[in-house]
Amino acid sequence: MADHRLLTALANVNPAEIDNVFGHEGSLFRVSPSTAVAPIKRVAILAESFFPKVDGVAKLAYLTLRYLQESGREVLVLAPDIAPAQVGPSRVERLSSFSLPCAPETRVALPWRSVARALDDFQPDLIHLFSPVIMSVAGLRNGRHQHIPVVANYQTDLPAYTQHYGYGFLASATESWLRYIHNSCHLTLVPSNYTLNQLRAKGYERLRVWRRGVDLNRYNPVHRSQAWRDRLLQGRDPESLLCLYVGRLAAEKRVDLLIDIARLPGVALTIVGDGAARDDLEQLFAGTDTVFTGYLYGEALASAYASADVFVFPGPSETFGQVVQEAMASGLPAVIINKGGITDLVQDA
Repeated sequence: MADHRLLTALANVNPAEIDNVFGHEGSLFRVSPSTAVAPIKRVAILAESFFPKVDGVAKLAYLTLRYLQESGREVLVLAPDIAPAQVGPSRVERLSSFSLPCAPETRVALPWRSVARALDDFQPDLIHLFSPVIMSVAGLRNGRHQHIPVVANYQTDLPAYTQHYGYGFLASATESWLRYIHNSCHLTLVPSNYTLNQLRAKGYERLRVWRRGVDLNRYNPVHRSQAWRDRLLQGRDPESLLCLYVGRLAAEKRVDLLIDIARLPGVALTIVGDGAARDDLEQLFAGTDTVFTGYLYGEALASAYASADVFVFPGPSETFGQVVQEAMASGLPAVIINKGGITDLVQDA
């Protein structure tokens, strides 16, 4: 996998490069001829997060882009300016953005006039907003004025995030803003029944569950290997119970809660991922049987899942939890916090 900084400098990115990060098999989508001639021919994707950032919003936006490309649609992507200018046949309109002080890895693009101009030039049949907050408002406004259907994904529990970053006083205003955006769309897609019920109780309208799949060829117990287990253990006792966490290292993920597991005798904890909280977490876990690997992608990530013993995930504000589904497909039992959308995936044993 090429370095992210190199990819962002390229004028055109081969989708195969990103496929290795987010996953994509040509046969995965099984696009039928009837799908390819559906009335919707041109789709505009407005993604508040996009590659090279690695998170759930960026991954779903990319996989949706690849599906639409394979089904014969023309796609325009609007995303923060760290994105590549082109992904395969699809142009990416890169919007000026800035980093959040509390989460430097998060870029915020503002709804400049370039959004409306790009949409007017592209003339989409459908506008799809991925986790809309700020930038996507311009796309929503354009769609409503031009009588273009607007669909949104609800993927990020931002009101809960405000609590983790010391801005809890903004939780109510954030909820009101998100409700306004989503209720202005023709349809909001949510990833779990838990999230559907939570949003309905808060006054969100026109909701539908869009369930997430998992690539069972990539995430499969057959990828378990002693070599990868040794790599995850990094010299620790081979008889240890190897617990695995995969995900961003950010305040809202509450990886700090895993410290009690790390202190148990006979347990080795391996944390796969990176983010703004990594330095603090490495200090917290110092002296325990814990290893930080950074991000793993593609076949490496699949082998890491399959070669561990237990998957652990403490994040309380997930709307779904794709990594939990990937871990279970790889043959791991999952230990999670009993809260949020991940409760749709795991049952008490």
